[in-house]
Parts: sequence; structure tokens; C-alpha cells
Amino acid sequence: MTTTTTVLVLLVTLVVISSTSSAGATSGPSWITINPFTSLDCTSNQGVGYGLPVNTCFIYQWDNYVLVSTDPHHPDNITVSYYNNQNCTGLIATDKYPLGQCTRINFDQSGSEFAIINTGANYPVDSIQYAFFYQEDDSCGGANYTTFYTDNLKVDGRLYQCVDGYPIISQCSDQAQSQGGCQPIPWTGCIPGSQGGPGIYSC
Repeated sequence: MTTTTTVLVLLVTLVVISSTSSAGATSGPSWITINPFTSLDCTSNQGVGYGLPVNTCFIYQWDNYVLVSTDPHHPDNITVSYYNNQNCTGLIATDKYPLGQCTRINFDQSGSEFAIINTGANYPVDSIQYAFFYQEDDSCGGANYTTFYTDNLKVDGRLYQCVDGYPIISQCSDQAQSQGGCQPIPWTGCIPGSQGGPGIYSC
């Protein structure tokens, strides 16, 4: 075999290997939506849901470190793992859920018990979304996750409504109702950390 022939064979081999590697590489989802329902038949889309980043260690509600991941060998499942540190290395617990199926879920006690989990950010029409920027103190920019409330949902003494494309969050405590009903909270723009943020409501 001549030197020229050997070089050609090597080049062809490298091209084949490169093509095979590229064809076998798959990229998973970057976001999931936990869509809430009121029962295990998932016919009534109502409750508190979540939009979560995938393959990103994030802090949830200041005291839980969470990592949502997919398994290329089981693409129809999602894994939610809980850790005790910001590097997501000290595993506490793991939950596995099917994608695209009605299932029981145990992500947050204030959330719904039943849900359908899908990839991407697919929130219900007129739902009120709260993007929380967990790496910031007062700035609404950068890494975040979303908690959303279906329209006209009342939970934890608050009423969530989307009116003409604008989010209205009202306080519905006994005191507020004694003063004539639920009282809108004057939240606009970026809510600072001193008021539970940083975060932004939208719908």
C-alpha cells in the first residue's frame, strides 16, 4: 500500500467515526413543566404547577437543592433528586416520574398531588407565572425556575387571576375579606428580596 493510499484510508476512517459519533449524540430537554390536576384521571387542569430547569443544580425555596435529570436509556422518564448542598452531591432522596402521563407527584406540599410532566415550558392558558431568580438578591435576571397558578386559583390566602393579560394577586385573609373582599397586592415589575423575591409575575 502506498503512502498516499494509507493517508486516504485514514481520512475515510476518521470521517466515518466522526459521523457515527455525531449521529449517536442526543441532547435532552432543558426545561420541564409540571402541569397540575385535581385528580388521578387528570381531567381538570387546576392547581399549582412548576417550570423547572433540567440538568441544573438549583436551590428551591431557600432550603432544598434540586436536580432534575433525564436518562438517555429511559427517555420517557424524569428524575427529581434532592441534595443537602449547593453542589448537588449529598443525595437525600430521589423521585422518578413518567413523562406525558397522569401521575401522582410529591414535589412540593403546596403543589398539586396529581400532574402531567412534559418537556419544555408549556403553561396553561391564563395561568399566573412567577419566575424566581434564585441566584440573585434583588435583580430579576439570570437563572430561575417558575411556579405557576391556574387562573382564579385561591391558595394560602391569596387569589391568582389573569385579567386582560395582566397578573392580579390578591390577599384574601379574613381581615381583607372583612374589609370588602380580597385586596389586590400592588406588585409590579421586579419584586425585591425583602418582599420574598427576587421574582416577576406574568400571565
